[in-house]
Amino acid sequence: MITLMPIVRENIAKEAAICTDEGSHYNQFADTFASHDRVHHTNDE
Repeated sequence: MITLMPIVRENIAKEAAICTDEGSHYNQFADTFASHDRVHHTNDE
């Protein structure tokens, strides 16, 4: 995640709503963006 977050922060507004999968490396998105929802592949979403 060290290389991903600077790129994400540079290219996505902090007011954005982000949707990712349940990967734990996305946990900090909730603290960085307006909202963070997840797709749970383990629940066949």
